[in-house]
Amino acid sequence: MVCHHELAVSDCVEVDGVLVGSSRYVGAKQPPRAPRDLQTWDFVLPSSRPAELTLSSTRIKKSISLALSAKVSVDSAAAMRELSLAGAGIAALPEVTVRSDLARGRLVEVLSDWHLPPVGVYTLWPANTQRPGLTLRFIEFMASRIEALFSTTSA
Repeated sequence: MVCHHELAVSDCVEVDGVLVGSSRYVGAKQPPRAPRDLQTWDFVLPSSRPAELTLSSTRIKKSISLALSAKVSVDSAAAMRELSLAGAGIAALPEVTVRSDLARGRLVEVLSDWHLPPVGVYTLWPANTQRPGLTLRFIEFMASRIEALFSTTSA
């Protein structure tokens, strides 16, 4: 196992997140007008993160953090997506992971005027690689492809 101090890191792209729930779950609720209206909603949360949601609004130039109570807590974004699709609650997920579900109406965005903080995507590799030049060329080659994959404009 490689320890963190033995890794080299390069940032690739920042990923936008969205707050989503199944159309059935969201449709059965009173539409929220502000983040505080979500206090009674069920949340599917990542077990590795604090039970907190931070949203910001460019319209009113304000950021709000909410302490949450998880209905379900899981260890992967894929599981969060599946549980949200099943109607277990709403989840904050990377936009790229739910893009097709949003387009098909299987998931709907909640509080679309409010935005989650972006999440960084990084490349990691062993710092003591035998071929550092080749490793860096591969990372440069992959950087534009990673950025395209996570771009909000791609379909």
